[in-house]
Amino acid sequence: MTDSAEWATLLASLPTDYIGAVAVDSALSVRAVDPRVVERSGYTKSELMGMNALSMIHPDDVDRAAGALLEALSFEGIRLPALYRLQIGPGEFELFEVRAMKLPAHDEAVVIQIFEPNLSARVEVFADELARMMQLLVAPAPLVESLDRIAEFTERHVEGMTVAITALQPDGTATTTQRPGVPEAVANENQFVHVLVPPPHVAAAVEARLAPGGDSYAPGVPDDQIPGRVTVAALDEDDALLGFIEGFRSTVGPLDRNECVVLWSVEQLVSMMLIRRRLDEQLRFAADRDPLTSLLNRRRLLRDMSSCSSLTNSGLLLIDLDDFSWVNNMLGHAAGDRAIVAAAEHMVSTVPDSTSVARWGGDEFVVWLPDAIAVSDLDQLAENLRAAMRVPVTVSDSRSLLRCSIGAAVIEAGETPEDAINRADKAMYAAKRAGGDRVNFVR
Repeated sequence: MTDSAEWATLLASLPTDYIGAVAVDSALSVRAVDPRVVERSGYTKSELMGMNALSMIHPDDVDRAAGALLEALSFEGIRLPALYRLQIGPGEFELFEVRAMKLPAHDEAVVIQIFEPNLSARVEVFADELARMMQLLVAPAPLVESLDRIAEFTERHVEGMTVAITALQPDGTATTTQRPGVPEAVANENQFVHVLVPPPHVAAAVEARLAPGGDSYAPGVPDDQIPGRVTVAALDEDDALLGFIEGFRSTVGPLDRNECVVLWSVEQLVSMMLIRRRLDEQLRFAADRDPLTSLLNRRRLLRDMSSCSSLTNSGLLLIDLDDFSWVNNMLGHAAGDRAIVAAAEHMVSTVPDSTSVARWGGDEFVVWLPDAIAVSDLDQLAENLRAAMRVPVTVSDSRSLLRCSIGAAVIEAGETPEDAINRADKAMYAAKRAGGDRVNFVR
């Protein structure tokens, strides 16, 4: 179907219970347009003809729209309705319900119908999109990317609102979205918010949620600092602050029902996502760390070494505590555990920040310096560790001073992690046979 009159006839033959429609070809180029679209779009008819249909859609909605149109080209019938922001003037967008329909016997034709979004359509589309947003709970995407998608989703369903979402990490750092329209001062401040010292408007939102007799489902708290801002606190099951959602509105009046429903749903989504991510981090930490010392475990060390682009000339130390069995036998295993923890802390405080320290097993430890290192520098580090490892262990009147034997090696070209560790291990046992409390450098 190539004749422009045929396209116009196709469009005119459809029912007109919508407020506008356009017909596009397989390249998504506009081939026919309803006069009502011309009136609302801010374009002339000649400008619209041949335009890519995605050009009329808000940038944040383009990816969704492209997927829907490509799906419509593949299957006959009406695609599920969705809400999109369509351009009605330069830089000005308005929310509409949009349906895409491929017609029988017109393989290359898709008709895009545009409707005013009534309450029923808003609820249906919101519920459908919210269900799809739940995929973010298990998505491997970076946190800031997921937060930005939730903020964009919120803006799509609350007209005239710009949204910022900030997640607070247990280590005190913050991750925040950088949405267009969020006041620059707010975006900058949110990057440095600490979970223990939340801003006043966030503290007020938390207080409102936790107030005796308060509404735990309250959608948010307005504040006087920035007129029109409403803040929603995201809490975990113990009422600890996980993050917060800020909605910047063009009005200062009370929230309407739609705003309340959307903001409450988004708060639940953000809370669940942050809780899930923290649980995942805890599981990854447990899988990679020794439970007693929190050092890397053997599996994680070997994985890191195996994934290194080049092991050649990196440094390796294998450390074994001398006569450690005496501590367990004479002072007890609790004292032995405390000694292991103390030894681990001494190692971490002595080596450079880029160093990997792992508990290899029992009272054995491996120190790996991933960057190339000179023999003299590795020898000096080993001596520093040996001196630092004179750890006193005291229980009641019994006292012992821990010492260690160290095997040191510079990893050779072609050597596997296991081969290098075995070589350092042999050097360490040679140091023990020589009396212990010494470094044996294998060359």
